[in-house]
Amino acid sequence: MQAIRLVGTKDMEHDEWLEWRRSGIGGSDVAAICGLSRYKSALEVYLDKIGEIPPIADNPKMKAGRILEPVVADWFEEETGIRVQKQNYIFQHKDHPCMLANIDRWVPGENAGLEIKNTGEYSRNHWFDGNSEVIPTEYQLQANHYMAVTGADKWYVAVLIGGWDFQWRVIERDENLINSLISIEENFWNFHVK
Repeated sequence: MQAIRLVGTKDMEHDEWLEWRRSGIGGSDVAAICGLSRYKSALEVYLDKIGEIPPIADNPKMKAGRILEPVVADWFEEETGIRVQKQNYIFQHKDHPCMLANIDRWVPGENAGLEIKNTGEYSRNHWFDGNSEVIPTEYQLQANHYMAVTGADKWYVAVLIGGWDFQWRVIERDENLINSLISIEENFWNFHVK
């Protein structure tokens, strides 16, 4: 992994973690600043980064995601035979300091990571196009952002749909997309947030 370990998060309080996230652009911000998020806008990311809006209040969906993350990681290991490691750091791109990554798991020996998702049954159609498996755009952008920061070659995405249907996908590194993301993120950070 080529990223800088910016700060350890193992014993970090939630409020402090949120402050560190405000110090750059993370994977969950990328789709919004590209105008491709179903969940938030670039304006919301901007207002969050400059401290003008409070962080999203913790809710049952967020809590479920935190509680189920290790379960889905274990399920991924069992299903694929691929071992993963929890990373207790916020990582920073070595050349583009506004780019941060708080990754769910690292795949040792593969130069790859794992993003873990938990979603309801109503979101099943975001993961399938008819019978074909797909990956929602937000997560493709998030994974390529993480690959930019870490230097990874690929990123796995594991999702638990409706509490019972485990799915996983692979996103290969896309240099053209990564170069575009670097440009978009640096522009957003330097000409808007800063």
